[in-house]
Amino acid sequence: MNNKLIKIISAVIVLTFLVMGVSHPLTFAAESNTHYVHTTAVHDTEDIHTIHVPITKTERTEKLDLVIVQDLSRSFKSQFPEVSNRLQEAIDLLSPLLDRVSIVGFTSIKSSEAEASSLFNDARSVHQVGNKGRPDEYYNVLLKAPLQSDKNEAKQVFKDIEANDLYGNGTPTAFGVNEALKYYMEQQQTLNNQKTLFLVVTDGFPNGDINGNALIPSRSMIQLLGPDTGILKAFDNIKNNGFHSSFAMWQDEASLKKDLTEPVYTTFQNYLEEYMPQATSSEDFYFNMTNQKNTIEDFARTTKDIVQTHLNQELLAREKINDDATYVEDSAQIIDANGIQVSIPAPYTKPDVNDNMLSWQLDALPPGKYHISFQVATPKVDAAETQIEASDHVMYVNDSFHPIDSISPIAMDSIGNNLTSQIKVLENTVDVATPGVYNITYAVNSSETADKLPLIDFGELVFHDNSTQTLHPLDYAYTENGAYTEKKVTVTVLEKAVQAPEIDVLLPDNTQKTPSTTPTPSYPPEKIIANKFPTYAAEKIIANKFPAYAAEKAISNVSTIQSAPHSRNSPSLPLLGDNANWLVGLLGIALLTGLWFKIRKP
Repeated sequence: MNNKLIKIISAVIVLTFLVMGVSHPLTFAAESNTHYVHTTAVHDTEDIHTIHVPITKTERTEKLDLVIVQDLSRSFKSQFPEVSNRLQEAIDLLSPLLDRVSIVGFTSIKSSEAEASSLFNDARSVHQVGNKGRPDEYYNVLLKAPLQSDKNEAKQVFKDIEANDLYGNGTPTAFGVNEALKYYMEQQQTLNNQKTLFLVVTDGFPNGDINGNALIPSRSMIQLLGPDTGILKAFDNIKNNGFHSSFAMWQDEASLKKDLTEPVYTTFQNYLEEYMPQATSSEDFYFNMTNQKNTIEDFARTTKDIVQTHLNQELLAREKINDDATYVEDSAQIIDANGIQVSIPAPYTKPDVNDNMLSWQLDALPPGKYHISFQVATPKVDAAETQIEASDHVMYVNDSFHPIDSISPIAMDSIGNNLTSQIKVLENTVDVATPGVYNITYAVNSSETADKLPLIDFGELVFHDNSTQTLHPLDYAYTENGAYTEKKVTVTVLEKAVQAPEIDVLLPDNTQKTPSTTPTPSYPPEKIIANKFPTYAAEKIIANKFPAYAAEKAISNVSTIQSAPHSRNSPSLPLLGDNANWLVGLLGIALLTGLWFKIRKP
């Protein structure tokens, strides 16, 4: 093998060991593809995790045709300037290279007022007569501005409405919407990659149906609002042609209640709230505001925001929060590449969170790099508790003793880990040569453990072309500190045990048994025997202090014991047995026989 090859192999081996030897400490920020835990704040009862989801909005290529269908009834006159300004701002957002805008104003005018009406006489207006020849004759009037890319021309229409007092009387909403649809389709050129938004802006309940027939609201709610001849029918026509729609309604609540009566007003309001959200292309594009709850500035700004929402590439972000985590209310925000929070236009100013699913439609977000930031809370992660089991110990002077082996302490933590091998002796005062009571203190500290806490089960980013970027489950990696505990036990050292005196006891088979000489604690002899022969009160034998060869005394005491009921299996003092009587008889016969031979002897 040549030197060059040897050097290459050596370098590979060294590099391998270096890589294998790299230590990867646990961190508190987890990452999973395109979302990650940015920070974690530890509190007394919970941990708050800030999650970031990087997103990129690309330059849009989709074209927008914006059709503004504007209510020109005189009741809207005092509020119109604020709405007009915001709609002009929305038109400024359009791209002259991609977008076009058309404006259709609608109202009705009494025939008796038509000649003096600036709107009726405007060159851009068209009229449809109703109730012709009758005292209540009227005109439905449409102010039409064609579909165009010139933003200034479109904005001029709103300026003219204010400057020239281009207002009427009635509100034939369904008629105005349906006529705007017809007018747009007359001008529309089929373009690739294009969408159309009909933005309907009105300030009250209608009084004319889709055909332009004037109706009394208190008697004709279904005809004015319903799916056959009402507003719902006009919006259904928009949807059936593949276009988007939004319905923006501003109400002077007190005036409407006065004009319609409160029961009629409530009935109209409930009907709209139930059916109009589904009539628009998205429930989020229906908003119904009143001067009791909102300002006209709120309404005008939201109207503009609807346009901005449709001007950028569609983007939907979803994050399924784990069931053990909780979304922190109002924590979601959009941060741009410079770290500055970005305001999102209505209606998507904040995400929807239902059943722990966070969904945020970010169509209105302009092109650029951002990240979604939101917080979830998880219960406090507590360290596992540790416990040492050990019992007090009794021993005798100079017995062998080891603080671990003699007591055998056991340590476990609350999640089932055996920590016995990690037990340390903190204190040991035992003196085996001296009687007394001593202390031993044990301690154990479980090692740090790494674990993962699930935060996000899954996520996804859905783009305008329905392509989806999947965000994998997101866990929070954390290190749990070791748990520490101590345990103190006592060790009692007794004086050296004394040996109990030997006692010869006559057994049934004429043998003798010497009690065990197992050492017992140094108690008085009476106690020793009482412990040894508890049933038969052998302490009475010891009362005579064991004079030399006084066994007969001991046996005489035992004979008293024999008279008591007993069992052959009793572990107490041995009895003389049931054979004692025949032994005595045999001795008697022997004596009589000897005496008889003595007498017979000459």
